[in-house]
Amino acid sequence: MVATCLCLCLYLCGRVSTSLSPSTALAPLPLRPPFTPSQVFGASSTIYSEADGFALLRGYKTADAGGCKVVLHPTWSTEFYPATLVTNASPEQIEEALVAVAASGNGGADAKA
Repeated sequence: MVATCLCLCLYLCGRVSTSLSPSTALAPLPLRPPFTPSQVFGASSTIYSEADGFALLRGYKTADAGGCKVVLHPTWSTEFYPATLVTNASPEQIEEALVAVAASGNGGADAKA
């Protein structure tokens, strides 16, 4: 819910954004026109691994759970839901959008950063 609201808020600001579903590694929200995935990510897009992304970008450890990688958060272990948002928005625009989503009450009270 938070990712959907954030993507829509960024879209209204003229930015491209989509979130990736950890369960499918696909984007549940399409990139908004006039952009296409190949324009943003290149012609040879591949499935994105949330676990590999968190390990590489955040330094989180991973574990194998029956052939599926699980991310281990340093504080919450497996008690969190990792997600990736891809956007061309600046850090300031993302922060403004997060504040707007939180103020609207549509962000979910249990979201963990």
